[in-house]
Amino acid sequence: MSAFSTVLLCEYVLQDITNKHSAIGIFTGDVVVNSFPANLRFSLLFIMASRLEGSLQVAIEIFFDEKKVASGSAMGNARPNNPSIFSLSGIAMKIDNPCEIKIYATANDAERELVIHKKVYEGKITPTSVSVQPS
Repeated sequence: MSAFSTVLLCEYVLQDITNKHSAIGIFTGDVVVNSFPANLRFSLLFIMASRLEGSLQVAIEIFFDEKKVASGSAMGNARPNNPSIFSLSGIAMKIDNPCEIKIYATANDAERELVIHKKVYEGKITPTSVSVQPS
C-alpha cells in the first residue's frame, strides 16, 4: 500500500499561517516549454496516507530520462487518522532537450515509489480562460 495518497507537480506551493496549502500552476498533463534549453521551476506537494503516525521523512530522487539529476528530503510528523502534507518548493532545473521527468519518493524506510512521470517537450503554450457569469 502506498504511503502517498496524492503527489502534485506544480509551479508553487503556498502555506499560510493556518497551515493550509495551495498548489499554484498544477501540471495536469505533460510539461510544455516554449523552447530548449528551458529553465523549469517547480514544487511538489505530497499528501500522505492517514495510516502513518509519528516521525516521517520523505526523500525524493529526480531523473531526466534515466539520469539522476537531484535528490532531497523533508522531515515532519504524521498524526494518526489525519493526512499529512509535505511540500518541497523552489526546485529549479535546466532542461536542454525533450525528456521524461521521473520522480521517485520514499516515506521513512519504505520501498521507493514512482510518484511523478511526465514528458517535457517543446510546443506552443496557449493560454485558456474561462468566463463565469452570475445567474
